[in-house]
Amino acid sequence: MAKVNTSITAAANVLALINAANPSLNATEAQITAGVPTTAAGTGGRNTAITYTAVDNQGFSGTQTFSYTRRALASGEAIAAAKAIPVVIAEGDTDAQVKTKVAVALGLIESEIALSDIVRPADESTPGSADVDAIANSLLYTGTYAVTLTVPDADVPLDEAASVTDLDGFDAEG
Repeated sequence: MAKVNTSITAAANVLALINAANPSLNATEAQITAGVPTTAAGTGGRNTAITYTAVDNQGFSGTQTFSYTRRALASGEAIAAAKAIPVVIAEGDTDAQVKTKVAVALGLIESEIALSDIVRPADESTPGSADVDAIANSLLYTGTYAVTLTVPDADVPLDEAASVTDLDGFDAEG
């Protein structure tokens, strides 16, 4: 299975799957457009079906339905790693900023997720939480995942963190 490429759109990710499976196709988003993904069963373990329609006069005609696997948000290496490392947010972050930080931390495409039940951290020692939800009709994700939110510890004064001030220096080049 391919990994989601977070540097391109969700539609471009699905199109990359189509083109990889059909190398002679080499279709672009200008040539074929995606319909709404639906839950699929009995398609070799794949959980999604989507119909693409050819754009008139762009080299193709008609429609074709493809099946593939959308990623369950509660699974995968990035999610497992993020579970162990809470998402750090600033006290003044807006919901949109929190969403961006969550997407980056979990390796998700931000436009394909929504956050719900956001509980902001009370302080450095009391974490918060949020549910990461696949948006309706997401091309890439299904389900929900709970993430822990924290705020950074208070800044440590530099004179406490770096108490040794007499440094060795550098040797002459030889």
